[in-house]
Amino acid sequence: MDLNNYKMKPLIITALYDIGRSEWKDYSMSYHTYLTWMANTLKLKCEMVIFTQPKFEERVREMRSLVDPDNKITKYVINEINIQFLRVEN
Repeated sequence: MDLNNYKMKPLIITALYDIGRSEWKDYSMSYHTYLTWMANTLKLKCEMVIFTQPKFEERVREMRSLVDPDNKITKYVINEINIQFLRVEN
């Protein structure tokens, strides 16, 4: 393979989950801020794998459809997470 002529396309892997940040005592970033970041990320015109939970699925698909309306370059992985495993005691 001639690596000088090889063009790699980026693959973005991202996720949007509710991990209980609203319950953290030393955390001030809002859910709205995360949605803004996610909306900007989903506008990237490249292949993407998006992990999210069912309650965000419709919104994520809606945001991504602006770039990939036929889901040709997007893979969705929809599942729940158990946030109890994510908690760290302060």
